[in-house]
Amino acid sequence: MKKLFLLIMAVVLTVSVNAQRGRTPCPDPVEANYNRVMSETFASEYTQCPVIITAEFFTNGFPRNFISPRRFRNKHIFQCVNIGESGRAMPVTGEMAGDYFVIDRAQAETVINLTRGDRVRLTGVTYIHRSMAGAFIPTVFFIVQKIEVLAEVE
Repeated sequence: MKKLFLLIMAVVLTVSVNAQRGRTPCPDPVEANYNRVMSETFASEYTQCPVIITAEFFTNGFPRNFISPRRFRNKHIFQCVNIGESGRAMPVTGEMAGDYFVIDRAQAETVINLTRGDRVRLTGVTYIHRSMAGAFIPTVFFIVQKIEVLAEVE
């Protein structure tokens, strides 16, 4: 019995080590197209390695009646739009909204002081949330690892 246990542990350890070796490290983040990164179709391509997108700040928080995924309960949520866009109307309320971004509370002070239209460069990865309330419709979140406020464009 002891030999069987040791054999199983050796196999698990070997598989684990080989899996770690097969994982390629992420390259340095590169600029990516905002619409591609935040689209439901392509967001899954950006869940592992960080990318950089440029956006316009829209507002802090969620639209009314939107429930935050549990994994983001201790994070700061804000919304951005692609440069030059004005948001989209929510289906039920008609309220204007942007795309969803999540940042650690330690970095939230930068976001809280932004006003609508401020340009930001964001580095991070995507997360696709599928909720029962949304009939399993995916909602894309951009998890911000780094934020940089850009100078105003004249």
